[in-house]
Amino acid sequence: GGGRYRAPIFEPHLWNPMNAIRPATLLPFSDLDLQHRSLRLPDPSRVAALTKSLRRHGQLTPLLVNVRADGTMVLVDGFKRLTALESLGQHEAVVRWLHLDEPQETATIVTSNRAHRGMTQLEEGWVIQWLVRTRKMTQEQVGTLLGRHKSWVCRRLKLAEALVEPVREDVLLGLVSATMGRE
Repeated sequence: GGGRYRAPIFEPHLWNPMNAIRPATLLPFSDLDLQHRSLRLPDPSRVAALTKSLRRHGQLTPLLVNVRADGTMVLVDGFKRLTALESLGQHEAVVRWLHLDEPQETATIVTSNRAHRGMTQLEEGWVIQWLVRTRKMTQEQVGTLLGRHKSWVCRRLKLAEALVEPVREDVLLGLVSATMGRE
């Protein structure tokens, strides 16, 4: 992945992921940068349900893709939809474009999933851990970015950092549940 593409100009005051009026674009999977995939857990039962829905109704919700200043197209939301589309032999998906800086891009992984509770606490913790440790943001800054109190941020960060690396790998592979991994 990691192809280059000049996307339409992002107008934040007009953008809504469910807005059918704003045109969406078909994008080949090979153009997607999937660097945030490691922040999401596999969920075979959810992917199976999505596959069934996609087979029956087609893709109703676009993937959210951030186009960085250098043209890199980073998948921000829709990892399970992508997996389901791939299982159906598809090679492209309908996408909506974002133009965000890297911290906003990463925060959107959490905020785009908030309404339908699409992330586990552990996944939220991994996003926060990346923002705090990699981007060197304070917990207060992360809280502001996510629209959450710093105590919420602190709890998620502790959860993520309590998971030792071999267990994290097992959780990501689906060998151990997120709940079991915390214990």
